[in-house]
Amino acid sequence: MSDTGILIANKYGVIVHFLSKDGSLTCFPLRSGPQDANHPIINIALTNRCHYVKVDLQEGHSLANVSWHWNMHKLAHFETDQVFTTRENLKEWVDNVARNLGVVFEDDINSISEALNYYETPAIQKYWMIMPDTDGSSTCFPLRSGPQDANHPIINIALTNRCHYVKVDLQEGHPLANVSWQWNMHKSAHGSSTCFPLRSGPQDANHPIINIALTNRCHYVKVDLQEGHPLANVSWQWNMHKSARSIGWQTLYQARLNTYVPPYRLTNRHTTIYNISDQTPS
Repeated sequence: MSDTGILIANKYGVIVHFLSKDGSLTCFPLRSGPQDANHPIINIALTNRCHYVKVDLQEGHSLANVSWHWNMHKLAHFETDQVFTTRENLKEWVDNVARNLGVVFEDDINSISEALNYYETPAIQKYWMIMPDTDGSSTCFPLRSGPQDANHPIINIALTNRCHYVKVDLQEGHPLANVSWQWNMHKSAHGSSTCFPLRSGPQDANHPIINIALTNRCHYVKVDLQEGHPLANVSWQWNMHKSARSIGWQTLYQARLNTYVPPYRLTNRHTTIYNISDQTPS
């Protein structure tokens, strides 16, 4: 429910307030705001770790922290299905439609209109647009290949006059902006990960270790490793969503996590063979 609350909120236009001893959260709709309609608050409680019930709370009750899903995916700007093929189309929409609807922009609507009416080249920084979710510029590396695989040219894309992307040439060795959060979250790094249970800890039951290996980049197989083998880094999803009860997993297996050495990739960039050791490094 903690993961699907944002889907319910967005589908039915409600505010989902999820209550649990392991951590509560609030899910607002992603595609509509308080100016669009009345959004009732639905309170959902987890009982006995296995059953969800709808509960009624007093009017004006407190709300738990906002879900990270909403913070990550909320619209910084109004979204419309209309496709703007020219700057004139966008200007007309901002001046005649958005203004009448009372659309809330991150920037003042008058500033946006002024920027769209600015045609000088080069544009002064006042009229630049900041890319959403990056607070400026960002660098995106390939997700599934590394520098050892092939030559990866750098493509520089600039956003000008708030509505136009252009490819630009920069001097060799130019600085790079901060790496995008999407790459940091989804990068593979040819890496492995360990996933512990989210809602139970080592004190609750015996939890066997299941080892799954990806072969040929397309097939998963169950493999058997020697008893006491090292464990790869803990997955970011577990670190983000773990409950207070499950924290003990990392403590229990910390020694095996510390001894993990990523599989060594052969230096020949044309090979896809990995030498995966299941021995604890001495």
